Amino acid sequence: MKLSKGIFAAFALCLGSAHVAIAEDTTWNFSTTGDTHYGSGNYDGNTITQNKTDNSVIVTAWSDTREADNPDTVQNATVASNSHGLLNYNRNSGDSHAIDGFNDTDMLLFTFDEAVSLTNINLGWAYDNGNYGYADISILAFNTLPTLAGQTWEQVKDVSASIINLGNVGVGGHALTGVATEAKYWLIGAYNSVFGSADGAIGGNDKFKILALTTHASEPTGEVPTPATGALLAVLLAVIMYRRRVV
Repeated sequence: MKLSKGIFAAFALCLGSAHVAIAEDTTWNFSTTGDTHYGSGNYDGNTITQNKTDNSVIVTAWSDTREADNPDTVQNATVASNSHGLLNYNRNSGDSHAIDGFNDTDMLLFTFDEAVSLTNINLGWAYDNGNYGYADISILAFNTLPTLAGQTWEQVKDVSASIINLGNVGVGGHALTGVATEAKYWLIGAYNSVFGSADGAIGGNDKFKILALTTHASEPTGEVPTPATGALLAVLLAVIMYRRRVV
């Protein structure tokens, strides 16, 4: 009986260790040194890519610069980076290289290989109505890759899975405590009232650069790593042999 209890205790221990889960925050730093760095591909519609061990992200730029339609509709733009982080050059001449809401609403689409939640956004530079160091931001999550080209921001809003609008986000890290959604597709840009309201947000005059994002992936459930599987099989074999001996 003592041997039996020992075996089953070992079995329970192995079973508990079988559900090993690794869930860590990942920081994506978009700062680059030297002159402005442009993404790969065509000037408009180019991409910036970062690869990590367990995930990767592709960044593209968008803005509602197609004024032939009323209301304006979205076109791809140019994504770039400098020492302050990610930039957006939209198609209107004279546009700032920052992600801004002057005349047009600039946004960046982050496409991850694996679904993540956003836990922190770090601004490398910001400006809001003459107030340097702060900006208003809109963040949207999507369950499937959104069609942006030719759409109004209202249409983009309608297919989103989650929206958060932030007012007066300061330069540096800002914890995104209200964003529990996990998604592979995240759209981040200058605050737009089409997406809802934000405490303290004025809108229309925001500029910022995204220095870094921190993401979090959920713990895997019910997964049994190979070493734990081998241990379970060994314990089960021991139980079978023991039962045969005592019968």
